[in-house]
Amino acid sequence: MTSGDVGPIPSTWFLPGARAAPEVLESQVARAAASPLVDALLRAWSGAVAVLNGDRQIVALNATSLDVLGVDDPAAVLGLRLGEAIGCDRAQDHPGGCGTGRACAGCGAALSILAAMARDRPEERDCVLTVRRGGEPQDLAFRARASPLELAGERLVVLALADVSAERRRAALERAFVHDLADLVVGLSGACASLGERTPGALPEATGELQALCTRLVREVQVQRALISARPGHLPVTLERVSAEALLDPLRALFAHHPAAAGKCLRVAPAPAGLTLETDPFLLQRVLTNMLVNAFEAAPARGEVRLEVAPAPGGARFQVWNAGAIPAAAATRVFQRFFSTKAESGRGHGTFVMRLFGERCLGGRISFTSTLEGGTTFTLEVPLAFSGAERAPLHPAA
Repeated sequence: MTSGDVGPIPSTWFLPGARAAPEVLESQVARAAASPLVDALLRAWSGAVAVLNGDRQIVALNATSLDVLGVDDPAAVLGLRLGEAIGCDRAQDHPGGCGTGRACAGCGAALSILAAMARDRPEERDCVLTVRRGGEPQDLAFRARASPLELAGERLVVLALADVSAERRRAALERAFVHDLADLVVGLSGACASLGERTPGALPEATGELQALCTRLVREVQVQRALISARPGHLPVTLERVSAEALLDPLRALFAHHPAAAGKCLRVAPAPAGLTLETDPFLLQRVLTNMLVNAFEAAPARGEVRLEVAPAPGGARFQVWNAGAIPAAAATRVFQRFFSTKAESGRGHGTFVMRLFGERCLGGRISFTSTLEGGTTFTLEVPLAFSGAERAPLHPAA
């Protein structure tokens, strides 16, 4: 399940690509503009709302929609589809435009429109998309509600969008606090409490443990501060010379009791002798931890997860494998912020963080392959000697 497919391009990967003829579209726009019902709907809704024709083209929208789309002139977006109007980075994946690409089968807005038209009732879905703002990619999360509307004998769709990006970032922070920061605080508290019980000779070791916990806590706070923003920036990178085996040892210990690994098996291949890196161990282990959690959650009951590291040209290659396969609708959105196939609040950051830290912070490259026969392998390649000059914009999602 990779992007290397060959062969003729199908007419669509998901929704039809046909559009209304120009004269038909002009008539639809005119009728919507003259309709008291449409006018009332657009004025009554406090958020962004647009009216779409049967080909999912915008025929009317309110002022809030213009703000969300980042345009001043309604005429600039009339006739476009939502993804084209908002600048979704997947809108041009297929010649048919928004709704016809591979990734569109996982788009909440497209699914809500399709369901509303098929069932003749309002339908809601989560919609996650990536847009370009100021030349930088920005991930947005919306709650999309599509409602069928009949106007002059023609079936239309009223699409309302509520921006829940800030809510999703807050939920991710709360989840991180419960699962990561809280454990560190408990460990720090325990280490402080035990100081009084140590013999004078054991105090240097105890203070070293305390310092290590404090350092981890500071780094974790830096991570969460970066992730809570709409556009996560660079994190401070603390370079150390570390062996590949030393990077793997804490992961073996962590997943011996990690909830995600319960009832499953982790096999870690020994690292090649002499393989060392100049990198940030904290951030690299954070990426590998997310890769392993992701693999354990996807692995079947009593399944196996494998972690191995090997030399790569100019660097080291870390690979995590499990027997599960990523669904086709999700494969194109794996690294997209907020996107998740799981319903729990705060999800949709694990793979995004893998890519953010692995590529932007560590100067590496993360990718994956997934097939029903061979399972799923996530790969992280990082340089042996990293410098800040190697940082580059994030690679496009797979």
